[in-house]
Amino acid sequence: MIAEIPYAILIAGAALLGLYLANLFYDYNIPQYLSRKLGHLGGCVGFLLCPLLFSSFWWPLILTTAFTILLLYARAFRPKTFRGVGGSGRPQALAEI
Repeated sequence: MIAEIPYAILIAGAALLGLYLANLFYDYNIPQYLSRKLGHLGGCVGFLLCPLLFSSFWWPLILTTAFTILLLYARAFRPKTFRGVGGSGRPQALAEI
């Protein structure tokens, strides 16, 4: 499990890079529905590689839990953090997490 730490860092980096690029595209006035898709693509590529890179379920579970906590924190305390994936205009919907 220790040998898989670089893969976990790589996948976390891919997900965070997708969020960063989504914010960057949104700041350059690309429509939000397109920048949101880019954020989803970054996370999707990272997590689709999980079965190929990890021998147990622990690292994907740790990564998804940390990512969920990050998004919940950003939604509650820093709502402007992830502008590019900001949702569909329904801030009260928990589906926007």
